[in-house]
Amino acid sequence: MRDSANDKTPYLTAKDIAKRWQVNVRTVERKLQSGELPAKRFGPRIVRVRQEDLEAYECALNDRGSTESRPPSGMSSGPKADARVAFLQRRMTA
Repeated sequence: MRDSANDKTPYLTAKDIAKRWQVNVRTVERKLQSGELPAKRFGPRIVRVRQEDLEAYECALNDRGSTESRPPSGMSSGPKADARVAFLQRRMTA
């Protein structure tokens, strides 16, 4: 187990992720609140995502979009959900 005081893993804020994905910060916050995007709490209002967890999430989302027709958890199925998944995938790869 790693000592958190010596942990040099880069952490990202919801704002950093929103900028990376080119989406609104609220979109990222919803994914954090639902637990869809793994995060670590450093206090009552401080939530951060490890960069490696974000990259794993993005890879899983890309894999899911190309091999499955199922939408990400928390999203309904149908053409609107499919369009949203495709939109997020394009934003992440741009």
